[in-house]
Amino acid sequence: MSAPIPSDSDPEPGPERLHALCDGMVAIALTVLALEIRFPEGERGPMRSLLGPMLPSVLAFLLSFVVISGFWLAHHRLTRRVRRTSRGYNLANIGFMLALVSLNFPTAALAHYGDGDPWAVLLYAGVVATTGLMLLLTVVTAQRQALAEPAPGVAERRQALVVVVWPTAVFLLSIPLALVHPLGAMLLWTLAALGPLVRRLLDRA
Repeated sequence: MSAPIPSDSDPEPGPERLHALCDGMVAIALTVLALEIRFPEGERGPMRSLLGPMLPSVLAFLLSFVVISGFWLAHHRLTRRVRRTSRGYNLANIGFMLALVSLNFPTAALAHYGDGDPWAVLLYAGVVATTGLMLLLTVVTAQRQALAEPAPGVAERRQALVVVVWPTAVFLLSIPLALVHPLGAMLLWTLAALGPLVRRLLDRA
């Protein structure tokens, strides 16, 4: 008589596998971004004459590199205490990774059109905002289902939400602005870097 197979109380993939997958997806997204930087096809001449047309692609690459790296750092910081997973937590993480790797196309559109086409700016802001919302859903799900050990306190939970909400709100607010003033919307994105300052001000308050 064969021994009974032990039941698995947590059929969902463990957090270590999920977070390793996230790390791999981020590495792929950053690599694809770098591969998009190339010399203009069909053009000949001194290298210095070709660097000017390549500048939009380089700037778009740097912007998306900072955005993706910032999301990865926030994800690592906000999920490092997660010790078990749930269906909702895993789905939120998959949605976060899907939005994150989807940023490559808006980056290419932004490099090609710049602030000359409001829809390129709107698309970029929309994908970044969606990525932030999925990360926010991941954090809220982990908090509500008590997946982290030890459980974070009230102040730590508030700090975690600010880390995600502030840059997400900045890109959301830039979406309607992009329709009337694309350059102004892109300049508004710089406010996302003020997240740490906002967190410190809330801590003091």
